[in-house]
Amino acid sequence: MMKWMRLTIMLLGLCVGGCALHGYQPVKYDEYPAVRQMFDITFGWKMAVADNVMTINGYARNNRYFIVQDLDLAISLVAENGKVKETGTFFFLPTELRQEENSRFTIRLGTRPEPGDKLRFVYRYRYVEDSEDSHTWLNSFEVKALD
Repeated sequence: MMKWMRLTIMLLGLCVGGCALHGYQPVKYDEYPAVRQMFDITFGWKMAVADNVMTINGYARNNRYFIVQDLDLAISLVAENGKVKETGTFFFLPTELRQEENSRFTIRLGTRPEPGDKLRFVYRYRYVEDSEDSHTWLNSFEVKALD
């Protein structure tokens, strides 16, 4: 029993130590050429396409509320006719974003965008403003997949 406890503590120490070696890397907003600022959340992102996989790396920033909780983001590649080709989802960590804080995301879609395609961003979260009560919010926006 004692041997397993030591092993568990050592593994936990390695995991935490590995994170500490890299340190906190703040988001550099100018690295993200696409930005959509909503009243509540700002999203910035950049896209890369290789081997029929589109990768969208970005950040979300809480502009409005005291606390945003359980933020999740779904990005869909939508054809010109409105048909959804593929959707990827990301659940943000930490689960709480205070006002002016941000968090990164990465979503991979296993299809290549074509002319006329759009990206549909759908995000959802709970927020706390001036009390202990939380409220749920859902919003979306679309952008051209190719510029």
